[in-house]
Amino acid sequence: MAPLRTTAVDRVEPHAPYWSSPGPGSQVVTTGATCVLKVRKLSNNICSIRLNFSRFSLTPPNEGNCLRDHLAVSGQNINNFIPKLCGENSGQHMYIDVDTVPGPVELRINTVGSGFDREWEIEVTQIECNSPYRPPNNCLQYFTGSQGTFSSFNYVPNLPSQYLNNLNYATCIRKEAGFCSIVYTTTPTSATQSFELVNFVISPTGVATSVVPAGEAGIGLIQCPDDFVIVAGTRLCGDRLNDGSAVPTRTDNVQ
Repeated sequence: MAPLRTTAVDRVEPHAPYWSSPGPGSQVVTTGATCVLKVRKLSNNICSIRLNFSRFSLTPPNEGNCLRDHLAVSGQNINNFIPKLCGENSGQHMYIDVDTVPGPVELRINTVGSGFDREWEIEVTQIECNSPYRPPNNCLQYFTGSQGTFSSFNYVPNLPSQYLNNLNYATCIRKEAGFCSIVYTTTPTSATQSFELVNFVISPTGVATSVVPAGEAGIGLIQCPDDFVIVAGTRLCGDRLNDGSAVPTRTDNVQ
């Protein structure tokens, strides 16, 4: 059985605390372990908890599945889906809805096997119900400001990256004062594509073929049946992104 390391927080101080990997020296976990953090709400006026991944490196997914290491969250609102995470997620964040539950919220990191240096540093911030920084419910990620960048979990620029299987979550963007629309564009990279959501159809002989031709943009239920992002109510997929803001015909190959 893997060793159990448990860290319980009976009270989270008003300033944001950090939960770090417990390894010696450089705080790297090299073996199998279970590490737990319990976060108790400061008051009944806490509606959201933000997790900011300053450092987050677990074993990568295998064909999109977190088979060895993962972070799991429990104790949140019913129907508030929080996915299990693995791989490289430094710089990412997520919000946990807790307005209808008393707490505590449990964060659990499981690591399996050796041969990989895991590390994490997670900033935990409690957000009051009347705070202007509170996101709408069921927004796993929430962005503010007039511009910025967001990416899928386990996305590493300029390196081959796998997005995780069976995700279904909302990334929300606050409408800023004086702004009336949003334009989405992909970030050019030198080694890999920065947008790739491929759907396959299997022939009677077992051959997998991409529904959308290579290098093209896909749209709608037929072209994007399983893997897609939804922008303004429309499914988008393929090897290119066209959100319709620059070129109205969304299947045109806008990068």
